[in-house]
Amino acid sequence: MSVYDPAPAASLLSEAWRSGKPLGTLPDRVRPRSMSEAYDVQDRLISNLGHNVAGWKLGLGSKNAKRRNGIFSPVFGRVLEPGLYSAGETVHIPGAMTVAIEFEIAFILGRDIFPDGSGELAKNLVSSSLVAFEFVVSRFGDHDRLDTVSITADNGMAYAVVLGEAIDLTSISVSDLARSLTIRVNGEDMAPGLVGDDLVDPFAALDELLLHARERHIMLQKGALIMTGSLSAPVRFKPGSFTYEVLARYLRSEMRCTVSGSL
Repeated sequence: MSVYDPAPAASLLSEAWRSGKPLGTLPDRVRPRSMSEAYDVQDRLISNLGHNVAGWKLGLGSKNAKRRNGIFSPVFGRVLEPGLYSAGETVHIPGAMTVAIEFEIAFILGRDIFPDGSGELAKNLVSSSLVAFEFVVSRFGDHDRLDTVSITADNGMAYAVVLGEAIDLTSISVSDLARSLTIRVNGEDMAPGLVGDDLVDPFAALDELLLHARERHIMLQKGALIMTGSLSAPVRFKPGSFTYEVLARYLRSEMRCTVSGSL
């Protein structure tokens, strides 16, 4: 088998990121043939874009998502600094792209974690936990037709993150939080929280990221943001020009943001 060159695929994905126009698919001649090659494309894509990396995201991390996609580990991607927002702000999306919004728990790492690993419990590595929205955008277009190799090459479909209030996971059950969760769009209930094997365990997700970092020889830096996976069913918006007010209600709290798309 010939040695795979990730540069051509990364170049096509870079152009789709910058133009805001869906790529459709990668030509067979440049498409990665394995998850390892897909991560090589992702590495080159991040280098091409030239943005600072604020942290990491996990996708397809629940037991059922892994089972449906025939994988044993989540898909990992980078969170880029231009995609960071605070609760209440407006996230601008290229109108030609399909966007999905998910409610998640975000961790902040309390120290550097080197690739050789410490064997320490994941919960001891976290300095704080926050509620967050993740905005998922595929540079290929239709989310439902994508395989895990394409999702991985496309940086796990990462686009933007909205960070909300701090939350104490020592006194709050993630499953209770998810059961209480409702996402509303322009005042209409759109998505509930997930339950059972559809729900991600945030600390187990962090453990899986630590393993990925060791395998790829990556240092995870103190202060890095870790998006641990969705606690809600995704809310999807079709391409077009739009403005939506998004509200998540959970336990006795709520979090808001606005999403705007333009063609």
